[in-house]
Amino acid sequence: MYYIVGMKIKKLKDFADIKTGFTFRDSVELHPELSGLAVIQVRNVVNNDFKDLVYTDKTDFKSNNILTKGDVLVTSRGQVRAAVYNERTKAVASNLLFIVRPNTEFVLPEYVSLLINSDLVQKKLKRLQDYSTMAALSIKALGELEIPVLTKEKQKELVLFAGLATKQEKIFSELAELNKKLMNGVIKGTLNG
Repeated sequence: MYYIVGMKIKKLKDFADIKTGFTFRDSVELHPELSGLAVIQVRNVVNNDFKDLVYTDKTDFKSNNILTKGDVLVTSRGQVRAAVYNERTKAVASNLLFIVRPNTEFVLPEYVSLLINSDLVQKKLKRLQDYSTMAALSIKALGELEIPVLTKEKQKELVLFAGLATKQEKIFSELAELNKKLMNGVIKGTLNG
C-alpha cells in the first residue's frame, strides 16, 4: 500500500473487535417472512442490501451475537466485500461473515468499509487469502490489515465523496440505459416508417 509520509498506520485489530458470524449447529429453516431474527448472509453484504432478508425462529442467541448499528460486515470467502450494518432490524450475521466492530472514537465504520472495498486494499487482501480450495480470508489476516488512520473530519470527507461518486455512477448508468431505449425507439420508428 502507498501512504503519505507521517500518516499514522494501525492494524485493524488495534482499533476494532473482530469476530466470526454465528454458526448454526443444527439445520435452521430460514424463511422470508418478517418474524423472528434476521440472518445477514454474504449476498446482503456483496449487494450492500439489507432489505431482502431471511429470518430464523431460533431465539437462543447470546447478546454478543446480535448485530449493532455500525458493525462492519466483511465476507470471508471469494472476493472480500464490506458493508456497514445500520439497520434497525434485530439480526445476526452468518458464519461466512466477519463482524468488525470499530472503536468509533478513532475510526468511522463507513471509512473502514470504504477502505476494505477500495481497489488498493482489495489487492492486499487477495494476497492474504488462503487458496487451498477456495479463496478464504482468515480472521487473523483481516486483523493484521493496515489501515491509515486519518482525522475523523478527513474520514467523513472521504465517505461523503465516495457516496457522491456512487450516486453519480448510478445516474450515468440510468442515463445510458435511457439513451439505449431512445435509440431503439428511433430505429424501430424509422424501420416501421
